Amino acid sequence: GLEAEFALAVTFPVLAWGEADGTSSERRDWVLGLEAAAFARFGLHRTERELVNTDWFFTIPLVRWMGPHWARVRYYHTSSHLGDEYIRVFEETGKHFARDAVEILGLREATPWLDLYAGGGFGYNVHPSGSGRWWTRAGFVVQPDPGAGGWAPMGSLDVDLDQEAGWTPRWTAQAGVWLPPLRGRRWARITAELVTGPTPLGQFFPGRTTYGGIGIVLHL
Repeated sequence: GLEAEFALAVTFPVLAWGEADGTSSERRDWVLGLEAAAFARFGLHRTERELVNTDWFFTIPLVRWMGPHWARVRYYHTSSHLGDEYIRVFEETGKHFARDAVEILGLREATPWLDLYAGGGFGYNVHPSGSGRWWTRAGFVVQPDPGAGGWAPMGSLDVDLDQEAGWTPRWTAQAGVWLPPLRGRRWARITAELVTGPTPLGQFFPGRTTYGGIGIVLHL
C-alpha cells in the first residue's frame, strides 16, 4: 500500500589539510569528517499510520580530493529497528540488525555533468552473527553544469550487491529536476525513484522489494 519515508542527514568537516587552492579543478587536500543520518518509513494504508521501520547510520569519512575527483575511506555503523506499531499490528518480532564496517568508494567526474563512482565494504562486526560481511556498489549521477541556471534535469542509477543477499543486485534509479539556484547554489530537487531487489531496510534484509515513489530533497 501507500507509504511515506522521511530522512534527515548531516555531513560536516572536522579537519582539513593539504592544498585547497582556488577552483575545485585545482583542489588537492584531505578532509576528515562526520556523517549521520536517520530514516523512517510509515504505512499510510491503515488508520494507525504505523511506523514500519527506522534505520540510522553514523560514519567517520576520510576523503582525498584530487581536483573534481575524490576517494573516500570511512568507518561505517548502521542499526535497524522495527516500529512498535508494526510489531503490534502484525505480531512480528524484531531482531537486532547492526553492522560495523569499513567502506572504500571513489568518484570520478567524467564530464562537468556526469559523475561515475564505484566501491565496496567489509563488515567486521555484524548482527545477526551469520550475516554476510562483504558488499560492493557502483553507479553514475547526471547533474547540471555548475554554471547553468534555472530548472535543470538530474538522474542517477545505483547498483548494490551484498553477500547477505547472495550477490543479487538492488537497482535504484532516480530522475527529476533541480529547482533554480538560490543565492548561487542548488538547494532543492524533485525526484521520482524506482527501487527493486533486496530491501535496503535492515530488519527485512534480505527480503525483496519493488517500489516507486516521488520525493522532495532539500540540501540545507
